[in-house]
Amino acid sequence: MGFLEQFIPPASKDAFAHKVMAALKKRKVKGPFVYDRGEFSLTAKGSGNVLYLGNAYAEYCAAPFAKRAKVIRLYAEMGSGGSNTLPGALRAEATRAKLLPRVRERFYGESLALTFKLKGLPAPEIPSLALNDDLVVNLIYDSPQSVSMVDAKTLSTWGMGFAEAMELARGNLWKISNENFAEIVPGLFMGVWKDSHAASRMFLHDLIWQLKVKGRHVVMVPNRDTLLVAGDEDGEALLRMAGLVQKAIEEPRFMTGSAFRLNETRWELFLPETDSVAYAALKAMHTQSLGQIYAGQKHFLEAVAAKAGMTNPAFVSTFSGMASQEGLVTSYAIWPQGAEGLLPDAEKYGMAGQAEGKPVLHGFVDAAAARAAWGELFEKTELYPVRWKVKGFPTAEQIAALGPTVTPGG
Repeated sequence: MGFLEQFIPPASKDAFAHKVMAALKKRKVKGPFVYDRGEFSLTAKGSGNVLYLGNAYAEYCAAPFAKRAKVIRLYAEMGSGGSNTLPGALRAEATRAKLLPRVRERFYGESLALTFKLKGLPAPEIPSLALNDDLVVNLIYDSPQSVSMVDAKTLSTWGMGFAEAMELARGNLWKISNENFAEIVPGLFMGVWKDSHAASRMFLHDLIWQLKVKGRHVVMVPNRDTLLVAGDEDGEALLRMAGLVQKAIEEPRFMTGSAFRLNETRWELFLPETDSVAYAALKAMHTQSLGQIYAGQKHFLEAVAAKAGMTNPAFVSTFSGMASQEGLVTSYAIWPQGAEGLLPDAEKYGMAGQAEGKPVLHGFVDAAAARAAWGELFEKTELYPVRWKVKGFPTAEQIAALGPTVTPGG
C-alpha cells in the first residue's frame, strides 16, 4: 500500500453506490437508478435493469488509490450495456465474431431468476447448454464497451436458433485461443489468456485434450480469467492446483472451487481417491464453494417467503462444514424437530430434537443412510442446489439405529 493510500481508505458501500450512479448519469444511461442497500444493487426504473455492486466494490477496494476512479468508470460503462449494445442483426463478419460462449456457474442463472421474481419483474429467458450439474454455457456479445448476455428474444430478432448461435460462438472462441498453456509446475497447466474468457475455454474439449497430463484431464475455474488443468492421477499437481484456487476464493468474481474431470465431452464433478495427497484439499475447496452457493440460495428462499408474507415458512437449514484434526472437511446441516424444513444435500444431519420441552442434539447421522432408512420423511425438491423437504422427524429409536456420532466427522 502506498503512503497516500494509508490515509485515504476506499469509500463506504453507500458512497460507492452513489459514485456509480453519478458515473451512470454522466454517461446518460437511461434511469434513474434506485439504490437497494440490502441487495447492494442499483435498479433502473422502467427498464428493470439491475446492476449488482458486490464484485465491482471488491475490485474497487482492492485497487490502488490512483485506479479506483477507473474501476467506477469501467463499471459504469458496463452498466450502460445491455440490450441496447446488441446489434439488430448478426450479418457482418466483424459483428458475428463478437458472439462468444461463456461458462458460468449454474447458480448465477438461478439467482438471476429469483432476483427478478423478488422485484416483481419478468425474468429474461437465457438459453443455456449444461456442461454438467453445476456449470452451464451461455451466449454473450463481447463489445468493447460491455459484455451482454444474449437472451432468447435477441436470438429470435437475429433469426438464429440456439444451436446455430452456439456453434458460431464456439468457433469464434477457437479463433482467439492460439496461445499456449503455461506449465507452471510439472503436470499443472494454466491458460495464459488475459481476455476474461479463460474459464470458458473448458468448453473447447479438443483444446484441453492437447495437454499431456497423467490420467484424464481435470480442470478448475475459480474465476473467468483462470483455467487450470492437471491429470486425475497426478496428486502433487492436483494439490498445487487446489492451493492456487484457495487463494482465489476471496477475490472478486469467484466462480467455483470444485474440480471437474473430462469424460469425453462432458465435465463431471471430481474428487480423487481418499488416499490421494490432494483429496483433503480438493474436498475442502468443493465444500467451501458449495457452502457459498447454499448460502445464496438460503438468502433468496427466505426473501421470497418474506415477500409472500408467509407467517410460518419452511425452515431453510444452513449448509456448514467442519474440519477434523486431520484436516478433512465434512459437510453437515441441522435438522430441527417440529418444523417443516428444507435440508441441503450435506453429508451429515445433526438431529436437533426435544426432550421434556428442551432442545437436545441426538447426534449426527449419515445423510444418505437417513434418506434410505426414513424415505417417507423426504421429498426431493426441484431446487438447485439440491434440497430435501422433510415432513416429520424420526423417533429417538430410529436415530439410535443409525449410530449417531458426536461430531459431523465422527
